Amino acid sequence: MVKQLMILCSDSIGDVVTKAVEKYIQKDGYVRITSGYGVKCKVPVQGAYMAKCVPWEAEVFIMALEDEQVQSIVSELKQYTKNCDTSPCLRMIITAVEEVI
Repeated sequence: MVKQLMILCSDSIGDVVTKAVEKYIQKDGYVRITSGYGVKCKVPVQGAYMAKCVPWEAEVFIMALEDEQVQSIVSELKQYTKNCDTSPCLRMIITAVEEVI
């Protein structure tokens, strides 16, 4: 089954994401959007939360792959999802694909 994987990450780990994607992607391609900004709201400060949003430089990767490939990439990058006070940050969104044309 084909899935769409969207990866949102800090630009500081964009090359790590690229290496993981290219390790499993074989013949398929992907889109890498650089020079964007992510925004993290409710940033923790000394045990409390600031009521403001903090921007950070970000990249976006979008690809449609077989579920096995998606799971391999997710497994390799999962360790980076827990580092999100403001930056570096990584989020992965997986959705079912109805059709790829």
